[in-house]
Amino acid sequence: MMIDEESKEHGAVHREQVHDNFTPYRQPHFWITFLSLSIAFTAGMLGTSTLWNQLRGNVVKDLGPAEASAVAWAWPTLLFTQTLSCIFFGRLSDLVGRRFVFVIGNFIAFIGFLSAGRAKNGSTVAGLSVLVGIGTGIQLMGPFLALAELVPVRQRFTIVGSCISLTSPIFAVSPAIAQAVFEKSDEKWRWTYSINAVFSFLAFIGLLVSYHPPSYKQLHSDPSANHLKSKDWTGLAFLTVSCGLFTYFVLLGRSVWAWKSAQQITLTTTSGLFFVGVLIYEFVYGHEHRAFPRYVLRDWKVLSQILIAAGSSVMLWFDPLAFTLLEQLMRPGSTMEKAWEISIVCAGVAVGWILGSVFLARPKWIKWQLGASVAIQSAFLVATASVRYNTQARLRALLVLTGVGQGYAMVISHLTPGITSSKHDSGVIVGLTIAARNLLVAIFLSVFESIAVPRLEKKTVTYISEGAIRSGLPVTSLPALFQALLAVQSGASPAALLEVPGVNLNVIQEAQLGGLRAITETWHFVMQIAATYLIPVAILALLGPATDEYLSSVTWVRLGRLRILGRRRKDVAAIETRAVNET
Repeated sequence: MMIDEESKEHGAVHREQVHDNFTPYRQPHFWITFLSLSIAFTAGMLGTSTLWNQLRGNVVKDLGPAEASAVAWAWPTLLFTQTLSCIFFGRLSDLVGRRFVFVIGNFIAFIGFLSAGRAKNGSTVAGLSVLVGIGTGIQLMGPFLALAELVPVRQRFTIVGSCISLTSPIFAVSPAIAQAVFEKSDEKWRWTYSINAVFSFLAFIGLLVSYHPPSYKQLHSDPSANHLKSKDWTGLAFLTVSCGLFTYFVLLGRSVWAWKSAQQITLTTTSGLFFVGVLIYEFVYGHEHRAFPRYVLRDWKVLSQILIAAGSSVMLWFDPLAFTLLEQLMRPGSTMEKAWEISIVCAGVAVGWILGSVFLARPKWIKWQLGASVAIQSAFLVATASVRYNTQARLRALLVLTGVGQGYAMVISHLTPGITSSKHDSGVIVGLTIAARNLLVAIFLSVFESIAVPRLEKKTVTYISEGAIRSGLPVTSLPALFQALLAVQSGASPAALLEVPGVNLNVIQEAQLGGLRAITETWHFVMQIAATYLIPVAILALLGPATDEYLSSVTWVRLGRLRILGRRRKDVAAIETRAVNET
């Protein structure tokens, strides 16, 4: 077995030849695992998306305004526990085996979704978001970790891309489905949680039957490899908690506390300094016997791939949320129509996944394909900043193309960190990638909600007031005009505007033009921020290290035979144990 010089520095083996030229495609239990991880990934994506779980809208409408303050804690709590889950359970799967991490993780998600869907108040929804976050964190790692190591490295992009694309049509139209079940069914938003519970339960059963990677006993048959006793878990614990807390406190801004409040400033600053301090300490004093390997921060190849993956995926959650807000304020109309409008962003991401699984069947120039996809995403975001918001057809096309670049980049960027790291650390690497994405999403949303939303509100009031007064509306009628506009945006008849004293068609037209002007300027401002952020990520992807050298025909893990419970045959166990111990 050959170990390169760079690997010797941090004690990692980049290319262990465990099963060379082996492919699992004739094994039926591989395809059951494939399908189970695909369903679980869809449940994780939908469970995290606020367009599906409706934590930032329809849940409050159903439970009542009195529960709004309690529900506001739910999504930050979900991302907080998801971040903890990804890092901790990703590392735990490296040390004790992946089977029960993914089996139990999907069962936890099932319990969380099922219970949250039955909640009667906001506090219960927020509390059960802990279980949802833990479960979805494990579900989101599945294709990029559990499935990726079952196939040859060279074929990972196509197989994993196909896995996440299999149920992508559901993700593509998820905002419309969520709004439809809210409007048409008696269960309202609870239906989306029930659907996620069904997906998680199916994944749990499928993985329980089919997913049998090397067990804890096989991984640790050599006493010298007893990682649980030899590893120092302090560094991993501090890193996990500090990253999770920083993500959590940043998300509490505006949703729970005002950004200028003393508690928000104190908690955000303290948690941020704590997180940075932990990173500096691990970089300077960390060592390879820690549960968190030091080379992750010192090896530029590994670190750059994590940063690119996290940075290029921020738009996955930000674009739909920003577009949702501006779409709601743009014009009156049914919420179902707006849900279909918002679905185009998710549809673009799904198309990108499908294209990635097709065009990466024979991977080559991976670095340049990743850089190009991020650059395309950035270019179309820049283009949206120059489009007037009332030219909706052109804006939709640009948002779809932005999503395509996002989806294609995700197929590559979420696999390259695991490829460039040691096989024995791939769990913590994939977990760190998703945790870093959550942190950047939190930071980006905080910037959006603390700067762009107040800017939009101020400009909207200013421009509508100026236009209405210019058309002859008395100043005393402005409060009544704004109340009527809010009612129309909520679905009331536009005829309510004519009931305001002094309002005529000219006043209504000027008010509409003023609102469109405010939205257009705010949209341009938001997209300029997004482009300013994504352009450095594209440059990093284009100038970062090449990864083609890691593409090989090696399969890292071979599944055991299909079974639910009971012992495997001794000959199969012996072969798999020897293969693992060779590394």
